Amino acid sequence: MQEKSNRANWGKLFSDALSCPGKVSEAYSVFHDYSLGNAILAALQLTVKGLPLSPIASFNKWKKLGRCVKKGEKAIALVMPVTVKTKSSDEVENGAGFNDNTREVRSSGRTMFVLKNIWFSLDQTEGADYANEVTIPEWSKVQALSGLGITEQRFELLDGNTQGYSIPNKKQLSVSPVALMPWKTLFHEMAHCLMHSSAT
Repeated sequence: MQEKSNRANWGKLFSDALSCPGKVSEAYSVFHDYSLGNAILAALQLTVKGLPLSPIASFNKWKKLGRCVKKGEKAIALVMPVTVKTKSSDEVENGAGFNDNTREVRSSGRTMFVLKNIWFSLDQTEGADYANEVTIPEWSKVQALSGLGITEQRFELLDGNTQGYSIPNKKQLSVSPVALMPWKTLFHEMAHCLMHSSAT
């Protein structure tokens, strides 16, 4: 009897990420601080772990945000640049490169890219509630909507992929409670209300 492998089928996962509608854009939205390659890499690893896409950060970053990594959780790997100091072959062969005053070897650096397992998703952490909200000094959502004559309505669509919607003629908007970037969606829908309203 053939033993079932627990190893991920990376080829299929990568193919799915590129061919399933919304997968790449979803990963790029959640991991907006990372390169597209790292966003896909993180999405694939979280999929293998059975975790949803959610913000990722290092152990120390989560600690600063008031959360700690759950016991037993394994980090995911992302590609990171590392500078490695090297001596030139001339310096090694000829003994050159020594400064007469300090006798230090002159070295040059080169950049390598390596996989580092130091990243954890929000779902791998526990602690205080984490809200990915943008704090803008002296800006209030309530005041902004009121001043522009826009009202926020309860989100009433079943489609989880819809981030938000607006009814410009009524100057109404709604943002999904599970929107990946609620503030970006809010500003986007506010613009619809202002630019496409028949009253303007």
